[in-house]
Amino acid sequence: MRFEFDEVLKNDVVTTMLEFSRPYALMHVVTPHHHSAAEGMPPAQVLQTYIDAIPSGSYVVFSHFSDPGGREQPHRPPCAGDPEPEHQPGLFRTRCEIEEMLDGLELMDPGIVAAVGRKT
Repeated sequence: MRFEFDEVLKNDVVTTMLEFSRPYALMHVVTPHHHSAAEGMPPAQVLQTYIDAIPSGSYVVFSHFSDPGGREQPHRPPCAGDPEPEHQPGLFRTRCEIEEMLDGLELMDPGIVAAVGRKT
């Protein structure tokens, strides 16, 4: 069965439990790097679909594999305890590609940062 990202907003649990007139924190974490246009899920479109559903005043938390080398490339990150890490595909994207996914959003400090080695 193929995941239809736009169907999430039509799910009975979502429509019953979430009050879309109130601001939310949308946490799109550990998922965008698994989306690709080639598989019918352009990451910017997936994210924008959810952003369009939440009201003004909401916040978006977002994470993505980052490729500092400047090229999109396949990547299979290791997962602790996963006997078949090939089931964890994902794509590294450049900072520019990641910024394009967030187009139209006001970034709060500290903006887009690397999670690895970051001190709070």
